[in-house]
Amino acid sequence: MADDQLTIFGYEIHHLFPREIITGMNDARVDAARALLNSINFNIEFRGNKIPLLRNPDTISSINQGPASVVNVLKQAGFGDNWHNSQAAGGNHPGYNDFVLIILSDLNMSAEMGNWGPDSRSRAVFDLHRYLDQIARDGSLPIIGTGADTFRADFESYLTALHGPNGPDYTNLGGTAQNAIDGYRSTGNNGQFDATVTDADGENNTQERYLKTEETIAGARGVLGPEELKNADTNFAKASPSGNSGNATAAGMAA
Repeated sequence: MADDQLTIFGYEIHHLFPREIITGMNDARVDAARALLNSINFNIEFRGNKIPLLRNPDTISSINQGPASVVNVLKQAGFGDNWHNSQAAGGNHPGYNDFVLIILSDLNMSAEMGNWGPDSRSRAVFDLHRYLDQIARDGSLPIIGTGADTFRADFESYLTALHGPNGPDYTNLGGTAQNAIDGYRSTGNNGQFDATVTDADGENNTQERYLKTEETIAGARGVLGPEELKNADTNFAKASPSGNSGNATAAGMAA
């Protein structure tokens, strides 16, 4: 039963800009991506760079076919419609990571050659981040199993839709594109691009997972009954890496 709970109720914290940017070695793309992010003080462990994703795509499908009230609980807690399972084949999503590193590396080269200022660099970075947040939330391209070339083609379509057929000029953006990127930078993913959690260990993200579990359970009050809430809390707890995330809510469930 515990294994079933891990599969059905488990979720992981996905880094939109992958942790490979801070852990990778002997890779020119990693060095370039790191340099660009460092130039605008972007921290990979910002809460705004993280999104909770369920481990099982079948669970996502089942939830989305259920009552809107239940779907809204997860959406309001920040869950996306994509899935993430580090234990599955391809769970480290190499295609996704390659795509992000390629784009950040290209942007860093353009920034250095064009002598971009901080605002231009920031808008370029957050334009990519906005795209990554979008696919994590709408599930339009699976993070696991999709190749870098497919991501790149989709990203080009995103850029054309936002910036027009000539693509972006981050030193001289049009008003619509600039407002979209600046709006995302200030409010996207709850605008938490200057906030980290105290135990940002990168792998288990125990505190971040605990906070998301608390938000989910709190949002479910009035949607699920007391026994359903208690079961949900217990199952989320068993599915967490530490085996106890969410237990704090169980005792107060009936309150």
